[in-house]
Amino acid sequence: MLNFFKKNKSYKLHAVVSGNSINIEKVNDSVFSKKLMGDGVAIIPNSNVVVAPCNGKVTVLTE
Repeated sequence: MLNFFKKNKSYKLHAVVSGNSINIEKVNDSVFSKKLMGDGVAIIPNSNVVVAPCNGKVTVLTE
């Protein structure tokens, strides 16, 4: 109720890859296209460089 002293946290996220986004329903993986893991978008990359969106590691990539 009293959030006067609560400090708001902020985070910076960066794009993991540059490219064009497409509707998640057009992806060839039924788990993603049927939104079984939730809604989202897919990205068709225009380079082969993938980076972590924040401090951390990219541990899984799919084709």
